[in-house]
Amino acid sequence: MPTDTADPAPTAATTNTNDARDDACPLAAAGSTRPVRLKVAFLVPLGLAVVVLIGLFTHQTNSHVTAHIEDEARTTLRLTAGLYATGIDQAVDKLGTAIQAISRDEVLRDGLEAGDRAALLARAAPLFHELRSRHQITHFYFLLPDRECLLRVHQPDRFGDRIDRFTALEAERTGGIAHGLELGPLGTFTLRLVMPWYDPAEQNRRLGYVEVGMEIESLLDEIRQLTGAQLLVAIDKALLNRTDWETGMRMLGRTPEWTAFPDAILSLDTTAGLAPTIAEALAARGQGLLSPDDVTLGDGLVLDHGGRHLRALFLPLLDAPGRTVGEMIPVLDVTEDKNLADRLVYGSGGGALLIGLGLMAFFHRRVGRIETELEDNRRSLAHLAARDALTGLLNRRAFMPLLDQEIARCRRYGRSFVLLMIDLDHFKQVNDRHGHPAGDHVLARAADRLAREARGTDRLARYGGEEFILLLVETEGPEGLDIAERVRAAINERPFVLDQAVQLDLTASIGLAHFPGDATTADEVIAAADQALYQAKTGGRDRVVAFRPAAEPGGDGAPPPAAG
Repeated sequence: MPTDTADPAPTAATTNTNDARDDACPLAAAGSTRPVRLKVAFLVPLGLAVVVLIGLFTHQTNSHVTAHIEDEARTTLRLTAGLYATGIDQAVDKLGTAIQAISRDEVLRDGLEAGDRAALLARAAPLFHELRSRHQITHFYFLLPDRECLLRVHQPDRFGDRIDRFTALEAERTGGIAHGLELGPLGTFTLRLVMPWYDPAEQNRRLGYVEVGMEIESLLDEIRQLTGAQLLVAIDKALLNRTDWETGMRMLGRTPEWTAFPDAILSLDTTAGLAPTIAEALAARGQGLLSPDDVTLGDGLVLDHGGRHLRALFLPLLDAPGRTVGEMIPVLDVTEDKNLADRLVYGSGGGALLIGLGLMAFFHRRVGRIETELEDNRRSLAHLAARDALTGLLNRRAFMPLLDQEIARCRRYGRSFVLLMIDLDHFKQVNDRHGHPAGDHVLARAADRLAREARGTDRLARYGGEEFILLLVETEGPEGLDIAERVRAAINERPFVLDQAVQLDLTASIGLAHFPGDATTADEVIAAADQALYQAKTGGRDRVVAFRPAAEPGGDGAPPPAAG
């Protein structure tokens, strides 16, 4: 599969030349005591100079080490915030994928319409088991149109209550999908996604709702493992019922500690008892665990606890309505780095300047390794965020900036490119007849075939569903048509093998648009390629169609087709 390449950035080499000058002081002999006086006059200033140099070096080393430790702490804590936001986005994508799969199941839809709990449970239970094992989905509901719970697949014995959570109310109010974090009675967070389900024959008749959700504790554990920080999650007491919370804690075998902190309870604590220390440090400022007003992302709380040096940061946790319901408090232990810094400083003060410089070089190397590891982690996260998990191709979010960059380059240098919008024909039938694992297998193999046809400088991405998008740089229309035909032929050159008994012959329809001939912006060139894809679909599929404006023969200006 081709990989993205980038032009190497120009570099400039500079050479610093240090001029050395030897100053000579003539010495005159003046009797037997003169050499002694000269030695004293020379060695005392030299000794003082050495002491001053060592003192300056020690001071500079201490300042430099402290700055690096603080930078490391702030970088790690910023990484925590980024991982949390990215993890929530990815979890919402998982829930959306699950909802789409559920919405295509006619048996589930008929069971919801009929209010048949037994039929729904028989069909949904194995699906819930698969969603739980593959996507960590822990909640699965079917609600009637009035939001009465028809079935909790994860707790079948509980039903008949009315769901008044924000996401359900929002889905009812808007008639569309609603999602967000919601706080439970035990102070835990569940990411929920609710979809209204409509009768396909009567689009305005709502059959009910489907809801899926997942706990975010696994996300918090991943953050802790990736950053090395320990975590506290503090929840605002005002949002909880004390009796319900304490009862729930006892049912879980935990000791309820409602009065441990004045304004919050702890939903999660991996810090081995650091919460009281943090609370005491904040109390000295006249603040509680929730939202200390002078602790920001770049200004963590400095703590010393039992000889350990710690940095804490306060990240607000928002629920679906946008309320601040608590704080996530990452705590980074920098004791090892701080102790190493102290050893370096004290060692340099008692040794020669050369030894101090050697220790300084060692420290620089060590910090360089830490920075390299952090950069590797950042690049790894950026790579994961830019790639489609199923095919390994660029995802749509990562592709769009590349398209914008290519448009800017073409405008600046008067160049051109061709954009191909590729859709697998009748792909929905693969999922319907053979199941979604088979569909996933076909998508991955199709991506491999497309990648083999793409040139090293081209950009290939999964645009969504069974649609792919291919940016052919430095390409004119005729050449683009030739490449598009090769891409189309690559899809149907041989069957997609599911197993020894099942082989699928698939084709692809391709829409082609040229920049700047057919469009002058990213939205326009995508719309042009989409329009051409529509013409390919309506023209019989398994073909390549270049964009033609509506005013030209054959151009109908119709909207893009549905998938398949």
